[in-house]
Amino acid sequence: MKAPAYDDKVWINNDRKLDGICRDVLLAQDNGLNVLVVAHFDKSLTSFAATLRERAIDFQSFLAFDRKSLCEINPSDKAGKIRLALSSYFQADRFAAERRSERVALRTLVIEHHPLAVRDDSLLSSLSALDCLSEISFHSALTDPLLSHFGGEKIEGC
Repeated sequence: MKAPAYDDKVWINNDRKLDGICRDVLLAQDNGLNVLVVAHFDKSLTSFAATLRERAIDFQSFLAFDRKSLCEINPSDKAGKIRLALSSYFQADRFAAERRSERVALRTLVIEHHPLAVRDDSLLSSLSALDCLSEISFHSALTDPLLSHFGGEKIEGC
């Protein structure tokens, strides 16, 4: 199965990245889409959950056995549901279903790229096996450890 296309959004620093992800979450939710926020690392997910709590944005933790609910949209709900998950919950071997719907029902926001590209590829493969299409964006900050390794923080002052 071909991995889905995705957007990359690069932010000047972590605060701007968190602001941008929150804006994307609320916009998708207002458009009636369910939102899945994925992190590769527990520390990133915990930090983002704290940001959502500070902004009084309701969310739920995603449970791996509940993947069908990601694509379910209740017409009586005006806003989609927000769920947070670790990428380890999305292992390709667990997601082998045929896609049932070709309409976008899910907006997936990935908090960071993994230093090993194979981990991002695995996540993308799993997302492509969901019951619905997902719009996917990866978010990075120039101050993230991965980009700092390549001098990203030097661009921040430009």
